[in-house]
Amino acid sequence: MFLAVLLLVAAASAQSRTTTLNILHTNDVHARFDQASASAGVCNAANAAAGLCYGGYARIASVVKQYRVIDPETLLLDAGDQYTGTFYDLLYRGNITGEGMSMLGVNAATMGNHEFDFRIPQLVSNLASYNFPRLGLCNIDISRQPLMEGALQKFAMFNVKGFRTNFADIVPTDNATVTDELTGLRRCLREMRSAYPTRPDVTILLSHVGYSMDLMLAAQVAGIDLVIGGHSHTFLYGNPNATRGPTLNVNPNI
Repeated sequence: MFLAVLLLVAAASAQSRTTTLNILHTNDVHARFDQASASAGVCNAANAAAGLCYGGYARIASVVKQYRVIDPETLLLDAGDQYTGTFYDLLYRGNITGEGMSMLGVNAATMGNHEFDFRIPQLVSNLASYNFPRLGLCNIDISRQPLMEGALQKFAMFNVKGFRTNFADIVPTDNATVTDELTGLRRCLREMRSAYPTRPDVTILLSHVGYSMDLMLAAQVAGIDLVIGGHSHTFLYGNPNATRGPTLNVNPNI
């Protein structure tokens, strides 16, 4: 899934400023480096000729380049599950994904449950090729996994167009040793505020816990401006009963 979001940001400082952040994001790519059919299968010659093939890193790269020509500070974010789904991962066990994402110009990414499919030693080895913040520790306990030390981080801060942009993360509780999403996120945000005492202008949550949980977290956790999620493979377009594009969820605590 590949979506674009325009986010109007107001400065948290006393000086009034606004800007527009262009945010491109992917989730649940599942090792589909090549274009695929509508059913996520192999794109054969007939489908390709008919224009019935979709996705793939080449298309993502093309869109990213188009946006960054207009706005060089366009963000590219990923909400997890880049691994597992094609022969590429069976052959390479995820170790080409980080290089591919780095070539795309990803700014930050969280882990999905499938990033752990090839076990911790392989994941840690793979993460060495990522040249951007690899998030995933807000609710993961790595105290029994010393190999994970330093491989992932809980949060990151970027300066985008002069605005402080913080990133946190959350991963599903069905893998590794984890704290529940709500508790883990609240604790992580407290730690982030201590690490970055200057109030951020915008805080983005990269989530891999599914659309329903994203809605709950947005409603119950103060301080999150935007949730970019994955895991449930929820399409926000192409369905007459769906709300096309980003979902607005008002948090009464903000």
